[in-house]
Amino acid sequence: MNKGSRQVWFAGADGEPLAFFAGLWCRWTSVRKLADGETTDDLYGFLTTEANQEVGTVHPKAMSVILTRQEDMDLWMTAPADEALRLQRPLADGGLVGSTIEGALMRTYITP
Repeated sequence: MNKGSRQVWFAGADGEPLAFFAGLWCRWTSVRKLADGETTDDLYGFLTTEANQEVGTVHPKAMSVILTRQEDMDLWMTAPADEALRLQRPLADGGLVGSTIEGALMRTYITP
């Protein structure tokens, strides 16, 4: 970690316990290390977009696409790519609250 950087934890501002990142998964067979030979590995990637207000204070270039509505999750999982990629937009400003990792841990231990 760079000197002066901070780790921040984000949660939904609405108090909902779950949200989902739009991402991709595939199984890939290749030779990544000669010593290991050919291996089959699970590869993952997240769809990103420009940062909203909350994420932009920490990471101004980009944020993961966050899906919070069931219909958006269904669209991401089942629609043709050109339709699903319409979801590539930041979560609305005010949709997240952030806390430093240290602050979140302190609240965990201090809150009765």
